[in-house]
Amino acid sequence: KRARFQTPTHSRPPTEPFVTQPQVPTSADLASGQDASEVMSAFSAQSVIPLVARMTSHPVMISGRDGSTVWVNDAFTRVSGWTLPEIAGKRPDQFLHGPATDADMAREITRLTTAGQPFQAEIENYRKDGSRFWISLDAQPLIDPDGTVTGYFSVQSDITDRKRIEVQLRREHQLLKTITLAQSRFIAGQNPEEMNRFLLAELLELTNSEYGFLGECRYDSKGKPYLRASAISDVSWNEETRKLYEQTSKAGFEFFNLNTLFGHILTTASPVIANSPQSDDRRGGIPAGHPPLNRFLGIPIIHAGKLIGAVGLANAPADYGTETIEFLDPVLTAIGLLMDAHEKDVSRQTTEQTLRETEDWLEETGKVAEVGAWRMDLRNRRIRWSAQTKRIHEVPEDYEPVLSEAIHFYAPEARPQIENAVREGIATGKSWDLELPFVTAKGKARWVRALGRVERQGDEVIALYGAFQDVTERHNAELEREKLHRQFLQAQKLESIGRLAGGIAHD
Repeated sequence: KRARFQTPTHSRPPTEPFVTQPQVPTSADLASGQDASEVMSAFSAQSVIPLVARMTSHPVMISGRDGSTVWVNDAFTRVSGWTLPEIAGKRPDQFLHGPATDADMAREITRLTTAGQPFQAEIENYRKDGSRFWISLDAQPLIDPDGTVTGYFSVQSDITDRKRIEVQLRREHQLLKTITLAQSRFIAGQNPEEMNRFLLAELLELTNSEYGFLGECRYDSKGKPYLRASAISDVSWNEETRKLYEQTSKAGFEFFNLNTLFGHILTTASPVIANSPQSDDRRGGIPAGHPPLNRFLGIPIIHAGKLIGAVGLANAPADYGTETIEFLDPVLTAIGLLMDAHEKDVSRQTTEQTLRETEDWLEETGKVAEVGAWRMDLRNRRIRWSAQTKRIHEVPEDYEPVLSEAIHFYAPEARPQIENAVREGIATGKSWDLELPFVTAKGKARWVRALGRVERQGDEVIALYGAFQDVTERHNAELEREKLHRQFLQAQKLESIGRLAGGIAHD
């Protein structure tokens, strides 16, 4: 038999729908009562496609025009757990899709197959045992000699590990962003209430939690601990509790009952993981009408060996675990430093001492996160760099940056971009987040991430501030990963073409 190629409409190496003769069996053949093995036996004798499919190590599916499964190879069964007799005549949405499957992507695949178009897609599926996995699929229409689309030939790849790494990188990026913004806001003098609400919102987003609190550990006259919630989600459930929330949210809620899940954090200075709160002995109950508590994670905030606060998070879509606590550790360390710095401010230490401790905090946090900070006062055009920022620039510790020199550390092609970002920030108040080529004082070519925001006094922008990070290794790694991915795709396509040609020659 022959196979010819034709270029699809989307950008990819030239391929063409497979031409088969006679026509590919569809779900109608299966529905007619003919045994599936007989259908595939006849199909295999009439077409080279199943032969090629058996020769590849990638999962392969052949489907009818309506999307029903006609044939799968052994690799498909190994990856998904489904055998051909179990799924013959069924569409993928009837056995592969589940709650986590992207419904929009599934609809787009249906639209393309209905139109008889080739397509590539990435989608999350479910194995027979209920576990989830990601696949990348390349589907080509099967066309008979009359030009009629009779089905689809789909070659797939298991990309679960790559997707897991991508999710991890996104979460780590969000974590670093939270620490960076917390530094910048603290330097800019943002009031503690706004800072705490920002931090709680970030913690909820990082863990996909529904609601929670961020609080400080206080002690009564008898030395008994209690919780003062400096930021708390609005979980009011009637008019009375709504008014209570509005009245006390700014001043801070105080909770003295320690016979609760969060109380256990204060009495033991240990994390609390309760994925079945209803049966947990530490649960003290919740008021009638309160939103349900399905899962709870409580983490103590420790600074200098002392319990100074706690975080409570509720109702993530999946169980909380120790890996969540480990993941949040850097940002909780930063929160502990912020709480400690604020407490020192409240204690009315001298301005010089507070500034020195703040700079120490910034320096230590900058070392851990490898992030520097900067601030430019627009009233006197004075620029301040943290020690980490100076290290990235490779300048001496006593170096005093000036605007006319600072811009020349960026590569010539990057200077207009950073200049435009600063100019737009001053004019409109818009922040920026750029990755740019950079040359240090010692002539080393690097890549840096520059973040900037505006500081206002009334309607006037009085300063710019932000963070600075060397991202050379990540930038190079991303370039290498993209290069390897392109090479892998090219090798995969060449392998498929080679095996197809070998199968044709053999036939």
